[in-house]
Amino acid sequence: YSEETDLPDIPRVGAFPPQGVTMFLPSLGIATNSKQFAAENETAADLITSVKARKLGLDLLKPENGTFDYVDTLRLYASAPGVAERLVAYKYAIPKGLKTIEMEPVDTDLKDMFVQDSMFFRLQGHFYDFPDSNTRVRMNATFTVTANPLN
Repeated sequence: YSEETDLPDIPRVGAFPPQGVTMFLPSLGIATNSKQFAAENETAADLITSVKARKLGLDLLKPENGTFDYVDTLRLYASAPGVAERLVAYKYAIPKGLKTIEMEPVDTDLKDMFVQDSMFFRLQGHFYDFPDSNTRVRMNATFTVTANPLN
């Protein structure tokens, strides 16, 4: 899965405190296409037994010369209609100068979210400055899906 979004323009009221600010960015919804995915892999969504995040990352697309220097910690949460939000990946001590951040997946089963029509991802970060007002990022996600062919 790959989804692009613009970061919301955060009102710049004064300067960031020296210790930074922890805040959530708005949710990003993606269509799971789980039924189509299952059919393409000769199974059915109701035969899926496990879905785990294998790789999750962010690419900074705009500004072209920008970096993620304004954040040092990220946590990615997932939810779905009727399914409570839970942590799926994180990255602590983000080094300066990065345009791509590879997050550490959490070993949690996302099947109950994946079999829904859509999932929602919400990013929490510890920010030391405002992102540029025209910041655009791409979230990349790779999942390991296991299905039981005997049912």
